[in-house]
Amino acid sequence: MLCEDIYQAIKSLYRHKATLMEEMKKAKRQVGATLAVVFPEFEQIIKDPFSVSGMALLDKYPTAKHYKGASPDRILKVFKNIRGNNFNLEKADKLLNFALLSIYQGNTKDERAYVIHSNLRRIKFLKEEIEQCEAQMFTLLNKSNEATKSSIYQDEEVYIADLVDNLRSIDGVSDKTIFAIISECGDISRFRL
Repeated sequence: MLCEDIYQAIKSLYRHKATLMEEMKKAKRQVGATLAVVFPEFEQIIKDPFSVSGMALLDKYPTAKHYKGASPDRILKVFKNIRGNNFNLEKADKLLNFALLSIYQGNTKDERAYVIHSNLRRIKFLKEEIEQCEAQMFTLLNKSNEATKSSIYQDEEVYIADLVDNLRSIDGVSDKTIFAIISECGDISRFRL
């Protein structure tokens, strides 16, 4: 059977990932709340402000008032190195017009830009941390699969490996879901009939 330490480590990592995801939600809410004040029209053009394109644009132009002096061509340059974006001159022109006609008066634009930038940095950091946490869980699962091959409990390990493979065959069940099950149930071989 999988070592109890591995179950506990997966549980700890899974819960840590949940904490990181909650922190990311908070940071996104703060950006959304600030964006609703400093450029409420933004989401009419950029549907997901937390996409790669949305975050790049917010990094360059965090408020409607930061578009002052910008041109559609300068806005397009933000997307130059982003693969797969569909931002075009028409959208850039529309975004610029929305910014220039925005209801935001520009009060404390630099302080509010700081809040947006700070939260964008947090979101990027948290995304990286979540990826590293998931990589740690995958590493643990792979270690446990390697241990299965030399385990004295090989029958139970084969049962668990088959169960994990069966779970993976269900539509919508990914390794992340399996981590959730393992982190909360522990040794799933105890449910064997």
